[in-house]
Amino acid sequence: MKYINIGLLLAMLIGIFQPVITFADEWNSDMPESSTDVPVLIDGKINDELSENDQMTATLSTSIASGTFGTSDWYIDLDGVLHIEEGEFADTPKVNGYSQSPWLNYSATFNKIIFEGPVKASSSLNNLFDYLSKVTEIQNISYLDVSNTTSMQRVFGGCSSLTTLDLTSWDTSNVEDIFSLFNGCVNMEKLDVSTWDARQMKAITYAFSSMEKLKELDLSKWQVTPNLFAQGVFMGDSSLAYLDLSGFNMTNLDSWNSYATSRFFQNTNSLKEIVLSSNFKFRNSSNGPELPNIVVNDNYTGKWQNVGEGTVGFPQGTDIWTSAEFMNNFDHMPKSDTYVWQPVAKAAGDITVKYVNQAGTEIHEAQKIGGNVGERYDASTAAYQLTIEGYTLDESKLPENSTGILTEQEQTVIYTYTENPKIAGDVTVKYVDQAGTEIHKEQKISGNVGEGYDASTTAYQLTIEGYTLDESKLPENSTGILTEQEQTVTYTYTENPKVAGDVTVKYLDQAGREIHEAQKISGNVGEGYNASTTAYQLTIEGYTLDESKLPENSTGILTEQEQTVTYTYTENPKIAGNVTVKYVDQSGVEIHKEQKISGNIGEGYDVSTAAYQLTIEGYTLDKTKLPENSTGIFMKQSQTILYVYTINRKIPDSLIDTANMFPPTLSVSKDQRFKKLPKTGEEVRLFSVVAGGALVLLGGLVYLKQRKKMNR
Repeated sequence: MKYINIGLLLAMLIGIFQPVITFADEWNSDMPESSTDVPVLIDGKINDELSENDQMTATLSTSIASGTFGTSDWYIDLDGVLHIEEGEFADTPKVNGYSQSPWLNYSATFNKIIFEGPVKASSSLNNLFDYLSKVTEIQNISYLDVSNTTSMQRVFGGCSSLTTLDLTSWDTSNVEDIFSLFNGCVNMEKLDVSTWDARQMKAITYAFSSMEKLKELDLSKWQVTPNLFAQGVFMGDSSLAYLDLSGFNMTNLDSWNSYATSRFFQNTNSLKEIVLSSNFKFRNSSNGPELPNIVVNDNYTGKWQNVGEGTVGFPQGTDIWTSAEFMNNFDHMPKSDTYVWQPVAKAAGDITVKYVNQAGTEIHEAQKIGGNVGERYDASTAAYQLTIEGYTLDESKLPENSTGILTEQEQTVIYTYTENPKIAGDVTVKYVDQAGTEIHKEQKISGNVGEGYDASTTAYQLTIEGYTLDESKLPENSTGILTEQEQTVTYTYTENPKVAGDVTVKYLDQAGREIHEAQKISGNVGEGYNASTTAYQLTIEGYTLDESKLPENSTGILTEQEQTVTYTYTENPKIAGNVTVKYVDQSGVEIHKEQKISGNIGEGYDVSTAAYQLTIEGYTLDKTKLPENSTGIFMKQSQTILYVYTINRKIPDSLIDTANMFPPTLSVSKDQRFKKLPKTGEEVRLFSVVAGGALVLLGGLVYLKQRKKMNR
């Protein structure tokens, strides 16, 4: 029995949905290949895990139709909702040459659209929701990314059940064509496209036409330049009362085509305020924009008027035209302004300007201001803010309605005045020193009899440079009441001592360089100072005070000018390392006792004198090796100076005497010749001397001979 019931139920379901299945099959034969149905869970299994029969049952039980548009899956559930999944749309497919959405043929089965995730639109979004006349709501429309879209023809065309649409999230910076974009949205009351970037839009014909319930449309930020045609853009929008078209540049329209702006404003019967720029063009002709005529009634004259310096409620411009004149004249005299229906002038209720005292009693005859309803009035001028003898206008009670708009009702502007009081005698505040001499310009306090005064504040107890207020002599009448008689308040001051210029005590060496931080002596003019004490004659380490240069002004009197006392010090000498002068032969062997020179660091020394360049017997100073440091400065380190000498070789003069080439004959007596015989070894020495002399002589002869040859 259970299986029979299930079979009957399936048969009934198939019978119910057979027309829909047949309809879907016919539709899919003309459309791109559809995807499998949206996955659903049945008995714990995903439908793609089910058998073919189970999948069919799942589809019939969860959706009316489904498919894939581009990469976005879509399906229509039994609740009449079109679900569009995440993905990317392809261009709207064409059927018989016309763009047609894949769900158009199911438009009778759903009344709501939900974007389930982000969807990227392609370049063409034409007719995406065209003729979905039952759809009352589109959820998550912000998921639709149109940043790559260039054409949006009739995207919402014929969506006659939609009442509101917020498209402020759309990036339309690449959109060029919005032909009939919202055409036929007859029940749309609120549409927000205020944020759209319209700079690339060139085709706007019928974009907002046939939206008869639309009351608000903010296009104030649009910068659009339609190309060639702009027909019927607001045609049939009979509820629109205001349009800001200041960003509409109509200069690229086809000036030769009488249909360029055909029916642009047709049947916009409620439109009573238009904001235009000088780039707007009506291109009026027999087939022109058809700006409706204004019905003449008790409120409006039947003409347009520019606001100029006025307001929307009370325009003051000079362009006063019928609709036909408006369309004809504006193109010749374009101006950036707001144009409104000209209101009928109505006599307004008078403005009565009254003048009363603090008790509300009228003190001057009232004045009246007349005019028409909507006109401005100004009772704040001198013609109405009167000067009334014996009274002063109370500016703390100026009326808030001293300027305003005339209405049908009468209005009252009230100026309140205070009666002028009797002027009291002045209170004079004087400033004197202990001798009664005035030391500052006096001040006066004025007022009216009976008013209080207070001269005890800092505004009157002045701080006077060079003086101190004597608080033991403060006046008893520093506060009181103003009377008809004049009064005097006297403040007595004591003169302050004058601060003297500082005495600066400096500490310098003999070269004038500062060797210790200076000290200062301060005080008042006329006071004495003493910088000769040990507090100022300092003991400075490494220096000795030069008492021959003690300053004459070490004691004195402080004056207004700064003074300087200078103590001069001599730097204490510092014992330097010795300078040792040594005497050596060419081998570095010391040949004479060294000498030492002592002194202080920084002092000079000089060992280039004869006292140090010694003549040493048997030696000759080698002047090619004179020391570079024979003169210099004593330093902390010891220094050594070397004088290098060459040993002398003695040669008899007779050996190089060219006048006597041979030694003279010695006369030796016989006694002398035999007086003493040479000892052993003496013969050898004698022979050596003779042989050496002979060699020298021979060398001299050779030298002379060569020289003579050279002279020849």
